[in-house]
Amino acid sequence: MWGVNNNSPFIPTKKCDKVIFTVTAVMHDPEADKRMINILKEKYKTLYFWPQGDTDLEHLKNICGTDNIVILDRTLKAYTDLLENEEVDYVGSRLHGGVHALHHNKRTIIIAVDNRATEMARDTGLPVIKSSEIGSRLPEMIDSQWETRISLNEDAAVKWKKALVKKLKQKAGN
Repeated sequence: MWGVNNNSPFIPTKKCDKVIFTVTAVMHDPEADKRMINILKEKYKTLYFWPQGDTDLEHLKNICGTDNIVILDRTLKAYTDLLENEEVDYVGSRLHGGVHALHHNKRTIIIAVDNRATEMARDTGLPVIKSSEIGSRLPEMIDSQWETRISLNEDAAVKWKKALVKKLKQKAGN
């Protein structure tokens, strides 16, 4: 997430007409994923899907099919190209996909499927909702205007990085 806090002022506060979304097949919550996709279909004109994981596309096909959804190649390049060339929001359960969208100044809503995203949200302001809140919070969050405010403890990050570099140099010298 280094550097994302510097992007905060450049991230849109209002929704776009297009959205890129992800699901996490390995967490296997088809009902929550289907609820999210149905909301996205109601709220956005164009839906793009990035299959980050190797079984995510098959999961999408099983829960709702791919009609009226633009499927990207399962490469970081395809995802990055879309982020760089389209005005899109990001909504999805892939934490790294959401952080990558933030690095590209995209309005982002991450769906927490485990404790990693919720703990990061608590510590940094990462825009996260729990999967159990999709029906109650996601539609309102999409439609409302809000600022992304990421706050990182950069001093702690620099200190950690210096300690890691020192440890790696020591290990290389042994």
